[in-house]
Amino acid sequence: MWKYIEMEYIYRDIKLILKKPVVEIFNEYGKKNSKNEIGGVLIGKIYPEYITIEKLTKPSKLDKSTKLSFIRSKKSAQRKINKNWKNSNGTLIYLGEWHTHPSINPIPSQQDIKMISESLKYTVMEIDFLFLIILGLNNFLWIGIQNQDGLKKMTKKD
Repeated sequence: MWKYIEMEYIYRDIKLILKKPVVEIFNEYGKKNSKNEIGGVLIGKIYPEYITIEKLTKPSKLDKSTKLSFIRSKKSAQRKINKNWKNSNGTLIYLGEWHTHPSINPIPSQQDIKMISESLKYTVMEIDFLFLIILGLNNFLWIGIQNQDGLKKMTKKD
């Protein structure tokens, strides 16, 4: 379990902050030994100097999950994205995807890389990046940013 209220990651001049409710949910799922991968979407805000992940969606019954793959329900996720956007007067937006991997040191699979790249390519947004977070065993996080240059790993700031 992390002792942090918030967690901060950087890549070049991009600063990403995981807010307390997100860290708490990752703590919850990091403790579970789920037989299958689980996941959802990242919802947050963009500020001039940093980006925050304020919320994430939890797994839906409509998701498809196996031991080595996770495909979230677009319909269920879109409803949650729309609700957050509407309730926040357009300040909370879709910022990417998260899911678990059954390993201590998770890294994105080819399927993960393709998924986040296609999500960026086909999602109509005013931003030109998305985040991918993979939660491994023992609460190890792999966090990356997908932009036109590809998927790049972010570094935890202590």
